[in-house]
Parts: sequence; structure tokens; C-alpha cells
Amino acid sequence: MNSSEYVVRIVKASDKPALPQVEAPAVFKITQKNFIKSLFMGLGLGFVCGLVIFLTLKSIGVNFLAAESSIIIGLPTVLGTISALVIL
Repeated sequence: MNSSEYVVRIVKASDKPALPQVEAPAVFKITQKNFIKSLFMGLGLGFVCGLVIFLTLKSIGVNFLAAESSIIIGLPTVLGTISALVIL
């Protein structure tokens, strides 16, 4: 048998919690300014990515399924806008 001793301390319950209270972080409020900023950042980033893809394809001479520049540039712009709204 194990003969180790255990110390049990009985305390009375109190109204004050044993651990200090930590305030919850403030919830980020979505304002009109933040929404518009995020929207334009998504538009800009998507447009730049689409433009880089388009210019890269044109410089190496790849005709990407005869797609026009509006599709190659427009699709990343739409995806950038959607991702900016989802991240917001």
C-alpha cells in the first residue's frame, strides 16, 4: 500500500471568484468606412492580380482559350471583391 499523505484544505465559499476577471475584447464594429475600404482593397488587389496574369500570358504568347482581357482581368477582380467581403 502507498503510505503517502494528502493534505486537504476545506475553505468556505465566497462571492468573490478565485481567478481575476478578464474583460472580453471589444467586438470589432463594422462601419461604413471599413466596409468601403475593404471593398476597394479587394477590387484593387483583384484588378492588379488580373492585370499581372493578363500581361504575363500576353508576354509569353499564350492565348488562354481565346479569352478576352476582360475575362482574365475581371474574374480576379470579382474574386478579390468577394474575398474582401468575406474577410470583413
